[in-house]
Amino acid sequence: MASLRDRAANFDMTSLLDDRSVEIIDGDTIKKIPKDFLYSVDQVRTEFNDDSLLELAENIMENGQQSPIIVHPVDSTNKYCIHQGERRWRAICLLDDIETVDCLIRSNNTMYQQLSENIQRENLSPYEIAAAISNLKKKDNIKSTDVSKKLGKSKSWTSQYESISKMPIEIVNLLKIKNVQDINTIANIRMSSKVDLESTLSFINKAEVITREASEKLKNKLSNANSEKKSLKEKTYKPSQIEVLYNDEIGLIMSDSDNISVGYIDIMIKDHLQTVSVDDIKVIGYKNKLNKKV
Repeated sequence: MASLRDRAANFDMTSLLDDRSVEIIDGDTIKKIPKDFLYSVDQVRTEFNDDSLLELAENIMENGQQSPIIVHPVDSTNKYCIHQGERRWRAICLLDDIETVDCLIRSNNTMYQQLSENIQRENLSPYEIAAAISNLKKKDNIKSTDVSKKLGKSKSWTSQYESISKMPIEIVNLLKIKNVQDINTIANIRMSSKVDLESTLSFINKAEVITREASEKLKNKLSNANSEKKSLKEKTYKPSQIEVLYNDEIGLIMSDSDNISVGYIDIMIKDHLQTVSVDDIKVIGYKNKLNKKV
């Protein structure tokens, strides 16, 4: 008897399609199609975990295929292109005892329907959703708001996932390795990386598990530190008219010095700002306004 692959090579479709188990669901026909007559292109899902596939294959072997995959009608290659359900097909391909796949044949499905279906099933990673949104925008030359409408999602939801595509690739790869799937945690890491990339990379590398709480603390810590740096950078020091003697050199006390309360003071000597102890300086008078030299 010819093997399944031999029959597939001869494109003997009539004898291969098993109509004995045809089922009608909401006007759609489900047929058992040989797994070798199915192929996948342009799928939303791009990441397949080997252990997870083996687990699914064992479940299908034990309990049968619980839901059909969705395919396009037979094309010029005499095969069916998978539109939704590639993971189930891959799992069945691991089983020698199961030769056919329950398929629902449709001709009007779009990538938006595929993405929406996978999101509802909650089996797509945030990174796959982000890549799918980016690809759809490029493919159809549309805006983020259009993607939101087609998916029935809010603008903020789409923006949150889309921002993943704008993150540094080294950050994204590390988050994948650490298996960070929570979108809010990813958002915190993204904001942290914008403030301080090196510190964020160090945090991810050192952390065994990255939680939402830990990522929130990192974001706040880096944001506060950055705010303090900006505040110091933007602060302008103006020399007063009070002259002091420090190490036998004459300087001017800075009017905006903020160290006096802790026993130190900022002074300007020959255009150089110095922070010195108040015990080491001696007030000698006021600068002569007519003399521009210190």
